Amino acid sequence: MLDIDYGTYPYVTASHPVSGGIGVGAGIAPKRLDKIVGVVKAYCTRVGEGPFPTEQLNAIGDKIREAGHEFGTVTGRPRRTGWLDACVVRYAGQLSGLDYMAITRLDILDGFDEIKMCTGYKLDGKLLNEIPASLNVLAKVEPVYETFEGWKEDISGCRDYSKLPEKAKKYLERLSAVTGIAIGIVSVDRTATRRSSARKTSSESARKKRTRSDEPPLVRFLLPDGGKPSGKIFVINPRSGESFRILLALFRKSPYNGGKR
Repeated sequence: MLDIDYGTYPYVTASHPVSGGIGVGAGIAPKRLDKIVGVVKAYCTRVGEGPFPTEQLNAIGDKIREAGHEFGTVTGRPRRTGWLDACVVRYAGQLSGLDYMAITRLDILDGFDEIKMCTGYKLDGKLLNEIPASLNVLAKVEPVYETFEGWKEDISGCRDYSKLPEKAKKYLERLSAVTGIAIGIVSVDRTATRRSSARKTSSESARKKRTRSDEPPLVRFLLPDGGKPSGKIFVINPRSGESFRILLALFRKSPYNGGKR
């Protein structure tokens, strides 16, 4: 929703964070793109102004913000938070031609009794299944939610998809069904959030002494088509690079890549 052409202009970034922007932004020929992976948080956040139908200006939003440490890295400004909007994810999937989703920060939702997902909008009593083209209309819609039972257990140490709680799997599988996008990667590691918080309170000298080896690995597990565990486990240091480089490293070893490198 932040794409300068296809996002909620003027509340956008000055670039193209869609797959079509890879050719210009990274200098990669479009025909060289084999699989497109979209990185999706298990909940929604937004920085600055702009429509945010699922925003939670209440204790729920505060809880998501605190659990996910959703504050500006430099300014410390609280980010806007809310439930996952599957309509936005579906729209992003259509724009970018996503083959798979990489779901991140699923364990941030561990502490909720119930979890909601927006699967449509209502405007003047009428159901809308797609994002309105008008920014003014989008600002007026009411989200239509599906409610899921929370799994209420710590999954931050989970390293095998089959060991995720059934309620967590149900949430993921419903997202895939609503968006029409397969799940390729699921990521958990709340210790990354704790490390981020600790860095804000630690002294400058302590930060200088910290080495890469002090950072516990961030584990992501790979899922094949249909959501069945593949037995593949990849361990990546969270400071080793941006999301693009992490995903590239994963898919170079992935069955999705057909053995290509």
